[in-house]
Amino acid sequence: MARILIIDDDPDISTIIAQLAEDAGHAPYTAGTLGDGLRRLHSTPIDLVFLDVRLPDGRGIDALADIRKSEGQPDVIIITGLGDPDGAELAIQNGAWDYIEKGSTLKQIAFSMDRALKYRERHRPGESRSLKRDKLVGDSPAVHAVLDNLVVAATGEASVLITGETGTGKEVVARTVHENSNRASGPFVVLDCASIPANLVEGELFGHVKGSFTGATASRQGVVGQADGGTLFLDEVGELPLAMQGAFLRVLQEKRYRPVGSTRELVSDFRLVAATNRDLESMCRAGTFRTDLFYRLKSCAILVPPLRQRLEDVPALARHHLDGICARYGWQPKQLSEELLSLLMHYEWPGNVRELVQTLERTAVFAADEETIYPEHLPVDIRARAAGRMVQRTCSLESSVAEMPQAQDVVPEQAGTDVRGAAVVSSADVLGDVLGDVPAVSPSASPADSTGTAVESAGQEVASEPDFVSRYLETGGETGAGRRGTIPRFKEFRTACIDHIEKAYLERLLDVADGSIKDACRLSGLSRTRLYVLMKSHGVVRE
Repeated sequence: MARILIIDDDPDISTIIAQLAEDAGHAPYTAGTLGDGLRRLHSTPIDLVFLDVRLPDGRGIDALADIRKSEGQPDVIIITGLGDPDGAELAIQNGAWDYIEKGSTLKQIAFSMDRALKYRERHRPGESRSLKRDKLVGDSPAVHAVLDNLVVAATGEASVLITGETGTGKEVVARTVHENSNRASGPFVVLDCASIPANLVEGELFGHVKGSFTGATASRQGVVGQADGGTLFLDEVGELPLAMQGAFLRVLQEKRYRPVGSTRELVSDFRLVAATNRDLESMCRAGTFRTDLFYRLKSCAILVPPLRQRLEDVPALARHHLDGICARYGWQPKQLSEELLSLLMHYEWPGNVRELVQTLERTAVFAADEETIYPEHLPVDIRARAAGRMVQRTCSLESSVAEMPQAQDVVPEQAGTDVRGAAVVSSADVLGDVLGDVPAVSPSASPADSTGTAVESAGQEVASEPDFVSRYLETGGETGAGRRGTIPRFKEFRTACIDHIEKAYLERLLDVADGSIKDACRLSGLSRTRLYVLMKSHGVVRE
């Protein structure tokens, strides 16, 4: 007997699915809101969740990660509106097992339920699948969806098509398929179709014999021959010239090929794994990619999600790749501050994992002498965009809290909580995270520590000082040139406020430390190098 939870605000839908589950011998539970559903998941191990996309208190898609991580690690079937292809696509990309439309027949709903539960019985959560995945980092639902498809691909011999945006790690997935297949002891041969001129593709694929063209002073084996007994990985297969697609399809079917200039056919027992960031179906309709080759390629398909759809994997990815960067440069392992990780998780990474790795390398080089990497070591453009997104999300949260109906009989006893007892993060808190230089003073610090108290008090004074902000806004800053009735540009205002806060903090810090750089570093958590850079930037000197 399985436990099945239906999260849907439509009582008719909930009743229908619950009755189907009960008729099949399962225990159904229902919830009319996302909040009620999550509470049920935290109190009861659930095997399967039917989840509506749109609920009164949020989007079901946004809660997929939390649902998949709950105690029972349930599989999820998304309930979409009629004719909502976007909802269906988002469901699968975010790790849902399946999706059904609200107009589905009872037979279709029962079939989807039965299929999910049978699959779950064969692959129970927590069971070891002995999958080698050293470079495939992440534990999000989206990654687990990739792993599920990867297990299927690794155990077969059919061609594999890996799709995804540039930089998502398609080659890593291809190597993982190879390393977990029966061909793991054979070669893994790579050809980037996008980097080969059209007139050279045939030779790269099939090789050539000596004297077959001007400059062919020796015979050369192509990648098809090199991959004999192993795996051939064609990266960016969408760039394969149309004229070569037919020839390659024949080789793929018969495993026989003829090198350029040769009259003799050779045999190669290879398995094909291909990858692309192109929409091959659209290319087929446009006549720029062969339909028969496309269907031959996609015998087994794996979609690699963009990093923005699995931001919860960013900390693990960052630590993994930073360790590799440090080893390559011969450095001791570095740590990533929590403030930095928070910023990394608020950036959308249009270049995906590749951009993250390149950013980490630039950042690590900039912080070569540091043991811990802080937000100020990040490239300015990424730091600014991530900070802006943090502030944007926080302002949205503050707006939502402000619009909540206030309970008449509840009075908050502590600052920092709303009437429902939930912690409220203000945009001022986000500003502190963006600055990222100074770890917060522990609330449990001893009252006898007068130095720590002085620094904490100074921070409170700076954060609450209204005069500078009001004056800057009223006079319009540099944009307004001192004229009332104007307002500075947002970036100018933000920079001026940050500069003002940092300078005030540094002046107070040196005052408390009696001008001692050593004590100032100890109190603030700043490195000596970083402290000197900030002092020079703000014109602060020791007295």
